[in-house]
Amino acid sequence: SIPSNPAYPEGLVENRRAELFGNSLSLFAPIVHERFSEYIVERRRIVVALANAPTDVERWELRARYDGVLVGDRRDSGAPPSLLVLNLDSAALLAVASRRVAHDSIECEFEMLTTRGARITTRCAVPVERTQSKFERSRLSLVVFDFDRADLTPTNRQLVRQFLADAVKPTSRIRITGTTDRLGEASYNLELSQARADYVRSFIERSIPLARIEESRGLGASRLLFDNATPEGRYYCRTVTIVVETPLPE
Repeated sequence: SIPSNPAYPEGLVENRRAELFGNSLSLFAPIVHERFSEYIVERRRIVVALANAPTDVERWELRARYDGVLVGDRRDSGAPPSLLVLNLDSAALLAVASRRVAHDSIECEFEMLTTRGARITTRCAVPVERTQSKFERSRLSLVVFDFDRADLTPTNRQLVRQFLADAVKPTSRIRITGTTDRLGEASYNLELSQARADYVRSFIERSIPLARIEESRGLGASRLLFDNATPEGRYYCRTVTIVVETPLPE
């Protein structure tokens, strides 16, 4: 009923589709993660001191893994500095921290290749301390918009209202993020994503007048949530994400 732009080859592909309609909310319910506590990342970098490194190093690499997952990598040519600072991937750390790990430490591996062809490897372990966020978070994802539209469908309005009634407390604060697919000009997509976030903000303020909205921002296509090589991936990027953050009792 609302076609994608046929000026793009991707739009033509998207318009070769069948649309299903129904009045059951369960058919259209987006992914909801309710009432979960998250770990936070306090260690964002590792500093490694090197002693007695060979003078004829051709290239070197420092890798950090947490339960087998690569969370940091730095490499260069020539002699390494005596102090190496490795920035860690916070998103990768959080993904691992959310599951039970076998060894709660970051394993560092430093490898050097000399001009003589010798390979020298040293390893060390950095202990990890788990710290949980002081907030309980509820997240509503995949509130999907039609192509080039910034208004919520009646079904989505009902779903958002239902989510807010369950998630928002007097002490809660709300963040809203709008995104688009990659089609179109970057500046227009940024405006469209902001319009989507603003529409949802206005809807929340009308539904819950005392709601504390800390942020509503559009990211355009700068953060693609799904693979935009497929029609489904582009469709699911035309969305807003609502995060409700409620302080946990002391």
